[in-house]
Amino acid sequence: MQSNIFSLRKLALLALVTAQFDSIVVATPIEERQENSLQARACAVPLRLGTAKAWAMLAVTSISNTVHPLSITGNIGVTPAGAITGIAPADVTGTIDLNTPAASSAMAVASNVCACAGGLTPALQPYADISGKTFAPGVYSFSAAGVLLGALSTVTLDGASNPKGQWIFKIDTTLTTGELSTVKLINGAQACNVFWVVGSSATLGASTKFEGNICAVTSITCGAQVSSNGTMVARNAAISIAGGKFKALTTCTN
Repeated sequence: MQSNIFSLRKLALLALVTAQFDSIVVATPIEERQENSLQARACAVPLRLGTAKAWAMLAVTSISNTVHPLSITGNIGVTPAGAITGIAPADVTGTIDLNTPAASSAMAVASNVCACAGGLTPALQPYADISGKTFAPGVYSFSAAGVLLGALSTVTLDGASNPKGQWIFKIDTTLTTGELSTVKLINGAQACNVFWVVGSSATLGASTKFEGNICAVTSITCGAQVSSNGTMVARNAAISIAGGKFKALTTCTN
């Protein structure tokens, strides 16, 4: 009888321990949870740059400048290993981050948003020269691999139908703007809501007045005295500038 009692007690204890282990949920590693959360936020529509919006420039290998005057409003960063040349602290209203955790975090956020923008379904346009064209909010791709905005030309982004809308331009290879070209915003359109997703490299001609975030798979090159509002992201190479005015957009309505 005593042996049976002990056996029953052992069985009860075993059942209790088993039930406790069955109720345990194995925690996902912190890094994985953060990555999943980051990806979910990045792919939400409307697109938002989150913490990366405070950065005027993010590159992988280098950010270099050859000419002054230069004014950068916002942080600039290179990650994971590279150089920043020709830019003094006095040129930047923000931080200069060379291979820092802050730059790495911002690049991760920006790269995810760029990837999500590139995954949206576009409306195909039957041309590659956007000079003189007007675009309502939407997602666009083009018939040719590269997109051109000619010298002295203007492309207009019109927010009349939806001032809080976004413009996503998906470009297979290159984005090129000519000298003295302009991206013009009207009827409430905001530069923070414009994404130029470039499959290789972006080249902005001298004195271009540019609006919007540039997500270039390779590099971004700016001629003398370019003016640009938005975040520039060179996801695998460098950003090269020759003076000018660059501004990160920390506030956005969408």
